[in-house]
Amino acid sequence: MQPRRFRQFTYEQPIALASLLAVSGAVVVAFVLTEDLAAAWPWLLLTLVLSDALLLIPITFTIDRDAVRVSLAGVMHHDIPVNQIAAVERRGYRPLRQFAGWGWRYGKDGARQFAMAGSEAVVLTMIDGTEMYLGTRDLAGLQEAVDDARAGRLPL
Repeated sequence: MQPRRFRQFTYEQPIALASLLAVSGAVVVAFVLTEDLAAAWPWLLLTLVLSDALLLIPITFTIDRDAVRVSLAGVMHHDIPVNQIAAVERRGYRPLRQFAGWGWRYGKDGARQFAMAGSEAVVLTMIDGTEMYLGTRDLAGLQEAVDDARAGRLPL
């Protein structure tokens, strides 16, 4: 049996899509209103490319017997040792209030969030009491994979 993988993208968040449209619209308006079109087009292109890139940043969870491995766009990594997980539950939460948004974030109470969209997560409560919020489209599958890892039913 292979390690289980789950992925979530920013574009799954309606607010992010609306923001992209607003930024794109503002840049297009500025492009049209400017008198120096030759100087404006590189800014339009740069804004559109960067905003599109932000929507395509994936967060990936790979679960094996040893750890829940979190990767943000393959650049940032965090391993959560399975033997340090005291409880696993699926829970609704308020990302804006608890973490000031989505992404790779720290909460005021020491909690960590690894979610690019949504307001429901698989919450891992660690032995020391800290909580890790993991967001993906397949919350039931993620919870099952973490439970399987804790029970030793996943490969190393």
